[in-house]
Amino acid sequence: MKKIIAIVMAAVMLLAILAPAVSATEASPVKSYDEAVAGELLYTVNFNGDAAFTPDRTAADAGQMEYDISESGNAVRIHGKDGAQDAKQNFWGGNIEGLDATADTRYSFVYQAKANGTVGKNNSVGVGGWIVGENGLDSSNVYNDYSNHNTVTASGSREHQRHASSKGGAKFADYAGASDAPIVVDADGFMTVMIVYNSNKEEVSAEVSPKMEIYVLVADDMKAEASWLLVQTASMDAALLDPNAKEHIGFFTYAWYAVVDTTIRNVQIYKDFIWAVPSADDTTPDTTPDTTPDTTPDTTPDTTPDTKPADDTTKPAGTTKPAGTTKPAGTTEEKKGCGGTVTVAGLALVAALGTCAVYVEKKRK
Repeated sequence: MKKIIAIVMAAVMLLAILAPAVSATEASPVKSYDEAVAGELLYTVNFNGDAAFTPDRTAADAGQMEYDISESGNAVRIHGKDGAQDAKQNFWGGNIEGLDATADTRYSFVYQAKANGTVGKNNSVGVGGWIVGENGLDSSNVYNDYSNHNTVTASGSREHQRHASSKGGAKFADYAGASDAPIVVDADGFMTVMIVYNSNKEEVSAEVSPKMEIYVLVADDMKAEASWLLVQTASMDAALLDPNAKEHIGFFTYAWYAVVDTTIRNVQIYKDFIWAVPSADDTTPDTTPDTTPDTTPDTTPDTTPDTKPADDTTKPAGTTKPAGTTKPAGTTEEKKGCGGTVTVAGLALVAALGTCAVYVEKKRK
């Protein structure tokens, strides 16, 4: 009996080896930039991590912040730890695999933000997506929007940051409570912000540096250009023109003050401007078959000679046409694909080994 068990176990193991392997690699949730059309969603950030994005504290993180992630993974709350100190660099995030950034790419980086704590300037959080190089997040290689995301008072402070210690572009822009275009604040108290990276890509040259533009949503239709209020434009590094530069789109947050308490959620990255209308080159060709019947009369004369004999006398009386071709007994249809072939081979192996096992047992008896 032990021999039978051993042989059956060996057969099962061999069958497992021969069976098609199921890949354990998780499919990337990122849509290819080249395959997408302008204005198409490329990726929705999952703060719990996935095959494309694994957020973490970086080497430059001072460890003063907590990052509380929602169960669904669509939101993260950034807030100071008990006893946190001011004037410390706190970076969290990472690259998104599959979203490279070059002088020829333009991305719309959209996110929602809500200031949970003090609405003053010190409750400011940097949020961004353009990361320079592959050495991790630090104060010298990120482009972000640094803001207190204030939706409470009439004036919100906003600073563009290339890095933590020096600011570029206009430092402040009023964006909240404007009488002509009040920002949209949803039922949960979140405002919506968009950073457009390389907004002027058609103009970028040795003399013209790439730019980033920062918008806030002032109407409900995110896909309409008129729904976005431009609040700031800032220059990016001309080094983006270097074809050997390693630029990436990712997600990261930056905090400097201990009082920070802000929630970021629903981060989505689009190709080109979010409101872009696909050009003729971007549209997918229509491959729907034309099922409209052709009603044009056929006026071409039939010149094919009629070769059928007037009376078919060559068929023996009583001969009937077979109803259909039948396969010889025992013939089975060939299985298609590697999986079917391997499965059949494996089953045959199990059967053969099983027969051998019975034979061995009988012989032993």
